[in-house]
Amino acid sequence: DTLYTVQLQARLGERTLSHLAEARNFANVGSLPFGVDLARRLAALEGSEQTPKVGLPAEDLPLILESRVVAWIIERLGPVFSNEAVASGKVFLANKLGERLGSNKVHLMDDPGLHGGLRTHAFDDRGVPPMAMPVIREGIQAGLYYGVNEARARDIRHTGHRRGGKLVHGNLILLAGNRSRTQMLSEVPSSICFDHIDGKLDLRTGKIDVSGPAFLLEKGRRVGVIDKVRLKTDVITLLSGVQEFSS
Repeated sequence: DTLYTVQLQARLGERTLSHLAEARNFANVGSLPFGVDLARRLAALEGSEQTPKVGLPAEDLPLILESRVVAWIIERLGPVFSNEAVASGKVFLANKLGERLGSNKVHLMDDPGLHGGLRTHAFDDRGVPPMAMPVIREGIQAGLYYGVNEARARDIRHTGHRRGGKLVHGNLILLAGNRSRTQMLSEVPSSICFDHIDGKLDLRTGKIDVSGPAFLLEKGRRVGVIDKVRLKTDVITLLSGVQEFSS
């Protein structure tokens, strides 16, 4: 049950970046150069002679999402896969059960029993061992979290997700791709890559409204810094546009 947490904040001029790292193993928070990474990101976002500040290009460009950006989205998406939330009709998934939520590249697992995971537990509040399950399989909605009573009513297996009196997600894991980021981006002439995002993901409607600084890339190489890019879309449109995940 041990959980180590480290919070860092770095500032350069008007810009501040924060980082939160949590792990079951102390080495994963105490021995990694998070501060160095924050300093490099801050310096890069300030721009340089090689990567000057630029405006948002007028043409449509592919969007590259860093792992921290994908994690921001997936973390907030977790609660929609609760049977209780779906039954209440208060999440967008209520009208999308069994339907396509994204491209066939999107495979999202929930594994509350994952060794060393942040939300790993041997059993839930009712003493039920957790069950690993896909919630999105090749883009199709595939599973929900069920407590004991809900599962009995449907004559199915309960999933072991009831904690703190409600159904909550466990360790959410996106299936990785087969190619490295470098290989993928070498085929993309120009693209935009968020460094990080802030904003809102509305679970009732599925609408996403986020913004943050981004880099203009040419075949994966940074050629410019854009102070702020705003992305307004919805979960299904975003996931349906996924072309590839890196390894």
